[in-house]
Amino acid sequence: MIMGTLNNRLDEARNSETSSEHLTQLASDESESDEALRVTGLKTKREAVTMGLQTLLRLRRQEEIRHFRGKLDWEGDLNAMRQDG
Repeated sequence: MIMGTLNNRLDEARNSETSSEHLTQLASDESESDEALRVTGLKTKREAVTMGLQTLLRLRRQEEIRHFRGKLDWEGDLNAMRQDG
């Protein structure tokens, strides 16, 4: 029964062009998974993997932005802006 359900999910994932979910098996260190759940307060490994991927992508995007440091012209008065907010 479990294999039938798994095969059905695999077929659905393969056949769905608009699906945002993918069925993937991961081999990971169980202690790292447990620690990730504990420190994040997440309830499932799936949530932890999703958060990990989102964090990785966010960090990579931040690295790309850092390439612009010192290369962009900016005009303004930081002191005045700080007092407005």
